[in-house]
Amino acid sequence: MRAEVRSELAAEGASAVRHQPWNGIPFKVYGAEAGRAGVLALDRLAASATARGSRTLTVGLGFGAFGLLMRRHRRRYGPYPALLGGGFAAGLSLIVTGWS
Repeated sequence: MRAEVRSELAAEGASAVRHQPWNGIPFKVYGAEAGRAGVLALDRLAASATARGSRTLTVGLGFGAFGLLMRRHRRRYGPYPALLGGGFAAGLSLIVTGWS
C-alpha cells in the first residue's frame, strides 16, 4: 500500500488522495506517506478537504434523494438495510479482491 501511495504522490502530488475511496488504502497511509514525500501540509489539507468533502456531499445528496423518493414506502423498512448492507459488502469485497 505504501508503495502505491508513494507512486501516486510522485505522479500527482497532494491530489493523489482522491484515489483513496476506490483503492481501499487507508486515509492515514496517504497522510504518512505525504509527510515522508515532503508534500506541504497546506496542500495536503486542501486536497483532502476537497476530495473528502465532495465525496461526503455526493453521498449525502444521493441518500437524501433516495430517502425522498422512498418516503411513501417507509413502512417497508426491512429491504433497505439489507440492500445497504449488501452494497457495502459487495464494494468491500471488490476492494479486497483488488488487493489480493
